[in-house]
Amino acid sequence: WVLKIRWLSPITDLVVGQTQRSRNYLMRDGALEPRPGLSQSTQTSNPMGVAVTGGVEVVSSNGTYYPLISGTTRFAYHDGLGWSVLSYVSANGSSTPPSGTSRQYYDFTQIYHAPVDDNLAVMGCESYETLLCWRSGTTIFSTLTGAPRAKFVTAFDNFVLAFNVRDVGSAQSRYVQRVQWSERGSATTWTGGNTGFEDLLDAKGSGTKILSQEQRILLFFEDEIWQGVRAPFPNIFRFTPLDRSVGSPYSKTIVDTPVGTIFLGRDYMFYLLPTDGGKAQAISRGIHRQLRNYVVPERAWSVYDEFQNSYQFYYMPVGVPNPILAFYLNLADFSYAEQTIEGNSARQLTFGFSAYQQTSTAGLTWDEASALGYIWDSIAGTWDAYAQIPTLGKRTVFAGSSTGTMYYFNSRTTRDDGDAILCWWMS
Repeated sequence: WVLKIRWLSPITDLVVGQTQRSRNYLMRDGALEPRPGLSQSTQTSNPMGVAVTGGVEVVSSNGTYYPLISGTTRFAYHDGLGWSVLSYVSANGSSTPPSGTSRQYYDFTQIYHAPVDDNLAVMGCESYETLLCWRSGTTIFSTLTGAPRAKFVTAFDNFVLAFNVRDVGSAQSRYVQRVQWSERGSATTWTGGNTGFEDLLDAKGSGTKILSQEQRILLFFEDEIWQGVRAPFPNIFRFTPLDRSVGSPYSKTIVDTPVGTIFLGRDYMFYLLPTDGGKAQAISRGIHRQLRNYVVPERAWSVYDEFQNSYQFYYMPVGVPNPILAFYLNLADFSYAEQTIEGNSARQLTFGFSAYQQTSTAGLTWDEASALGYIWDSIAGTWDAYAQIPTLGKRTVFAGSSTGTMYYFNSRTTRDDGDAILCWWMS
């Protein structure tokens, strides 16, 4: 036997900012900087006391932004001052409160609902709950009247569409390839008129995600992708295969971004489905070995961070129940950066979403007014007018933990909730 040793020269064709290995660093605007650290989200940072199983930002019809999160059986929203838990109430005689577990995640969409002159958040669950709804800014949520039981939801052209459906009142009949839609302009009407459904029986695998992308609907299955568009009368929608070569069993990794929809495939490769059309393209060959050897994808989740312009994939290695590691994909140059969440097991992040970081201006106290020479009769307006006022900050990523604590990624700190972040980068 002859042993030949070959010295490999450094890779020189990497894009700017890319490296063979790094940890907790970002390349942004040509500069190297540590990633934002985790800070707890307000004093009421653990409103439900259970694992966070979903989240979304809801915008009311008057332009107010509300982060909304789900637990196992409850929801909470942020009003700019703190997190508040919602109470369940029946709707039109229908009382089907949620009964999910910490391993059953919620899917969200929102749509304008004329009877209340406001936007509704609509929620489906992996446990096939009857669709739930929340009117933005209120303290209650309820069952969406007349809606089916479904895992995934989206809104498109004033329709609510449910995907991967089960019959109401049945514990057995699952239609894993069915897409069903409400009346146009009425989220609570699911029979008659323009309502309907279609079973995409030619698709491979169960439905794993439905989302709207500009003028089309994307429907992900375990092993392929379909698309839907509005159809000429008397039809409502037309669904056709888009890419039969790849799909995604991992619904929480499927995220829409400005360049297209990015997702993790069954082969542990990241794919980009471009917004301007075409089939999915593999975009993670440089880190495919790491993904294949170390990632447990079933509870992994992803988010698009508008402030960082990055697709962020959070995952856990073998033996850890929830994500403590991440890959950030910079959409400006498609370079990857590895991240770790520092600290104990309570900081395992079960789900995250992008939203405005809401703050509040300080309210006026009576002692402060008295010190300025005011008496009660001389104060203009009402006392409520001097309360704290919620204001919008910059967009950030909110993340919930396995213990229910809500965090946000704070660019002004170099610690993860008090624990120092170790950063290194290989040139």
